[in-house]
Amino acid sequence: MDKQKLKVITTFSGIGMQERGLENANLFDLDVLHTCETDIWAIISYAAIHNNLTEELVKTYSSYPSREEMAEELSAMHIGYNFKKKKEYNWKKKVNSKKDTLLQKTWLACKLNKNVGDITLVEKFPYCDLFTFSFPCTDLSNAGLKKGMIKGKTRSGLVYEVLRILENEEPENRPR
Repeated sequence: MDKQKLKVITTFSGIGMQERGLENANLFDLDVLHTCETDIWAIISYAAIHNNLTEELVKTYSSYPSREEMAEELSAMHIGYNFKKKKEYNWKKKVNSKKDTLLQKTWLACKLNKNVGDITLVEKFPYCDLFTFSFPCTDLSNAGLKKGMIKGKTRSGLVYEVLRILENEEPENRPR
């Protein structure tokens, strides 16, 4: 059976379980155009699960930019942002730490995942067939902070960014 090609953009991607569900259904040939995630370990895990990121690949990849450029790119995408402390991750501290591979691993994972980072920085996405997101429920759950879903103030309020992006899109360019 020929599978239908499905262009996908996934926000609040986590480790990519929506993609995994679509893959397991075996109905579509997925083309993930972009992911959108800021959590370092989720980004790395996504790349390991979906894009074959391994320690060996991190060591042998030959097209890294300079460590300074990697740190700047990750900072610009707000990768590793700490919502509780409202503080950016300090990627510059990793520039001179040659033994620590977190900088290269995270940068490479972002590239493999086509990760755009912080959703608040996204104006629009290219056309896709399916736009999906894992609801950022951290501030709603009993295990979380219980701060509510407040636009522009809580992590759970980031769901309004999905609406902003979709509402600003021309109707004919919205996902089918």
